[in-house]
Amino acid sequence: IYSSQTEQEAYGYIGEPLTCAYRIPRTLLFSVQSDRSCLKPVNTETSLEEPPDRIFLNERGRPEIKAYFEQHYQVARDDSGQWSLYVPLIRDDKTVIGVVVLQDFEADPSSAEFLELLAFLRQVGRAVGAVIDREQQLRQLKVLRETGKKITSLDLAQVLDATVAGA
Repeated sequence: IYSSQTEQEAYGYIGEPLTCAYRIPRTLLFSVQSDRSCLKPVNTETSLEEPPDRIFLNERGRPEIKAYFEQHYQVARDDSGQWSLYVPLIRDDKTVIGVVVLQDFEADPSSAEFLELLAFLRQVGRAVGAVIDREQQLRQLKVLRETGKKITSLDLAQVLDATVAGA
């Protein structure tokens, strides 16, 4: 995940370890939109059913939203009657960046496997957060580079005249 170039690519690496290591057949990932208004599905390949296009953060009764606001996992029955586990993805600064839904999952909060799963998902939140930070830094560097190019293409005499005129 840490080597991912984009947030989307980082999310793509989450499903396989959940399937292989934890035997979770169906997962659904939601990311928080940048305006912090809703959760949007990131992957739908292994989902039991077609997810909504978005879940607004004011839909407080939904387990995804409870996990988001409480920053703690939720266990609830999904629309098909199966138990699902809803786990927030939290970055180092304690900001929730997404929610992972583990569908058809029997959660035993006292088991070692469950605690390992939560630890893994904590690391996932940190890793995706690092990728998001790196993406933002790259965007800023590109802006600086473009600005630098424009500055170096200016006529020095014009810059000096403008500076003297402004003094």
